[in-house]
Amino acid sequence: MGILFVASTVPATPPAASAIVLDRARREVRFPATAHPSHLSRWFVQPGHHAIVWEKGRAHYGALFESAVSDHDVRTALRALGGVAGENLTEKTWNDRRDASSLEPDKRVEGTPVEVFAEWAGSGAAVPLSELILENGKASHFDFRFGGNERYQKDFKSGCIVCDYSCPGGAIGNHNRTIREEERLGEIFTINRQRVPPDGTPVTIILRLQGR
Repeated sequence: MGILFVASTVPATPPAASAIVLDRARREVRFPATAHPSHLSRWFVQPGHHAIVWEKGRAHYGALFESAVSDHDVRTALRALGGVAGENLTEKTWNDRRDASSLEPDKRVEGTPVEVFAEWAGSGAAVPLSELILENGKASHFDFRFGGNERYQKDFKSGCIVCDYSCPGGAIGNHNRTIREEERLGEIFTINRQRVPPDGTPVTIILRLQGR
């Protein structure tokens, strides 16, 4: 898997099928993926949980986007651009989700804030993930953070790059929603069918680091 660096004066272009493109000036990571809106609500995976997952990860069956590059390579790219992983979640954040006495599922992912976009032929411009996924039937209020969590992949093997919750299985998680809320409220994230591209559409995922 290659990582290609580009200068800020070079127009953003779609990455090759096996490459991550890093733009240091824009603090952006770009990589190829495939849209699968029909997957997000699959009952046998955690419905509404996974936004972007490596195509070889266990959780790819339930992801809106299947990435052609690995979660490991995405973490490496984010760090190369100055992203700082929060590393504040534990495996118990997920494993104790049904244990009312545990405080771990109430934790919120920390780390460098990240904006998440997708673009595809006909999208016109990069589309925020919040426009593609609805939260309780309305616009989503994502607050994505670079959580890190690679040390847990030996157990989870999820391949998760972007998660809709503060999950220890994902490289990037949503600070606004905890695993406890997912367990208590059930599926709250669903597809915006008026905006999302059809199944099988090639897309470019854009991760943009915020702050300095």
